[in-house]
Amino acid sequence: MGRKLNHAVPLGDVMTSGKQTIEERACTLARYIIDSKDTVRGAAKKFRYK
Repeated sequence: MGRKLNHAVPLGDVMTSGKQTIEERACTLARYIIDSKDTVRGAAKKFRYK
């Protein structure tokens, strides 16, 4: 469990450089869901996860 994977994360119309870990991406999505009071499906559409 010590290995961290990096992924490019779409944020609106802009892709990040791919330096975010899965944990950071989860925190970003969670923060968005809490702040916007959106659903998980709505957040997935916003961040382009299908």
